[in-house]
Amino acid sequence: MSKLLANQIANYNDNGPVEAKEGLNIALNKPLQLAGSSGTAGQYLVSNGSYPIWQDLPSIPDAQVQVDWNSTTGVTSILNKPALSGVAISGSYNDLINKPTIPPAQVQVDWNAISGVTFIKNKPAFAAVATSGLYSDLTGRPSIPVSLSDFGIGSGDIDFGSYKLFYSNVFATLTELQAINAGTYHGMFAHVHSTGKAYFAHNSQWVPLANESDLPTSVPTTLGALDDVDTTGVLDGQVLKWNAASSEWQPGTDIQGTGGTGGASVSVSDTAPVGSNSGDLWWKSNEGRLKLYYADGDTNQWVDASPPLAQSNVPIAAGYITLNGTSPTWSGTAGYTVTGTQPGGAGTDYVITLTLPSAYSARTDYIVQATYDSTNYVSGNGASIGVARGTSSVVFTPRRWDETPLSLGEIMVTITNL
Repeated sequence: MSKLLANQIANYNDNGPVEAKEGLNIALNKPLQLAGSSGTAGQYLVSNGSYPIWQDLPSIPDAQVQVDWNSTTGVTSILNKPALSGVAISGSYNDLINKPTIPPAQVQVDWNAISGVTFIKNKPAFAAVATSGLYSDLTGRPSIPVSLSDFGIGSGDIDFGSYKLFYSNVFATLTELQAINAGTYHGMFAHVHSTGKAYFAHNSQWVPLANESDLPTSVPTTLGALDDVDTTGVLDGQVLKWNAASSEWQPGTDIQGTGGTGGASVSVSDTAPVGSNSGDLWWKSNEGRLKLYYADGDTNQWVDASPPLAQSNVPIAAGYITLNGTSPTWSGTAGYTVTGTQPGGAGTDYVITLTLPSAYSARTDYIVQATYDSTNYVSGNGASIGVARGTSSVVFTPRRWDETPLSLGEIMVTITNL
């Protein structure tokens, strides 16, 4: 190991620093000086950017301690601590100062109260309907229609102008239709599904209309086409004569004249010929009927030359029942009898039974038309007649307009076979 003993070592190069290339080892307990100063205890070397200097270590304060609200001195005391009011510690509303004036607790108001805090100021005066809820309590109510008559229907004609009226007027059975009074609804038109026919009300009866299938496919336009006229072998100048044995008109000699100049004339037209003589024949083409001009000495007229067509649905019985409590009477077609009872006693319906001369096989083999003649009843009050057909009798139950029993007046009755 080499030693260099010297008081000073300087860099020969313009006072530059001395380089310790292999490190610098300071012996134990030997000072390290800067500008001849070893510094004071606790100092340390630090560069100021140009050269090293001795620097004191920073002063470290004592460890932090917990403060105490109740402490009045030292680091545990709180400087500028505010003086709290009592409520800050108690939290009680009673410790507040300058407390507000709080009104009493709210009470439930009373609609009927007239004073005090339960009274409602400026309470409106409601109309009666506000509490009753009744339509009748409304003022200025509109007039609401309650029946067809309120619309003027039934009180006069309705003109629909060019508009069409669609409605269904179908009855399931003829019995259902016949329960409707044809006299009340004269002219009414209806269809019955079970019969497949149309009916109209006329003369207090439901008259059936012929279906197309019921009509002949063609209308005779000549005498020979008629069922009761035989023109086989007809000769000029002959006339038609009735043959009772064969029930038909046949050609025969004109006993009132000869040839074709003096015999009866035969005309075919829709209207009656003018200047006709007794014995002349007229074929009324629009009806398909043969007529004979007949002079009986007092009058001259065209009469049907062939038997008249059978009429359908002609009543077989007609008459009226005079009501008299339990002692009704019948006036009309012979063979019919009537009795009256009041099964429920006083104040209940009268049951009027019309017994037929002979029984039907079924109650649907005939129809009954019944109308009420109110001549003996209070004018202006209506009545209804209940009708129940049987095979041997018909039961009528007359009632007033208010559904109370009716024992006055007359029931007009017609019976027609089907």
